[in-house]
Amino acid sequence: MNRRAVSAGFSTLEVMVSITILATLLIPLIGIQLSTTRAYERNEQAYQLASAERSLLDVLRRLNPMTDPEGSLELQEGVAARWSSVRMREPILSTQYPVGDGGFEVAYYKVIVTLEQQGRDARTFEVERVGWKPIGPSQTLLDQSNPEWGIP
Repeated sequence: MNRRAVSAGFSTLEVMVSITILATLLIPLIGIQLSTTRAYERNEQAYQLASAERSLLDVLRRLNPMTDPEGSLELQEGVAARWSSVRMREPILSTQYPVGDGGFEVAYYKVIVTLEQQGRDARTFEVERVGWKPIGPSQTLLDQSNPEWGIP
């Protein structure tokens, strides 16, 4: 009887060559995936920091450096801010029309702000603010009854 050798499937050498080709193609793809993941994480951190900066600017708009010269605040999870104020000019009395002196002492400040992200200093910047504090009872224009001003 004549026996014919029939081989079904791949030989060991063919399998090894195909695995090598597959690995050669997949390794760069895995590298691209890792670099994409790292870039996404960096973008996410930058977005969190930018969002925290916007929140901090809102806080700084309401900050009175004369009464709160230093402080800190957690803005988001992992993002905190601290500030310190330096008075740039001596305090003066505010003015109020038409009565003259106002009821506040005001001074010009430089506020140095540092944002920390995950315990590290991420960004430092400065803003200029006017600080104020009341020095006594003051009258505003609306408190005065003067028919010449059109206020009953």
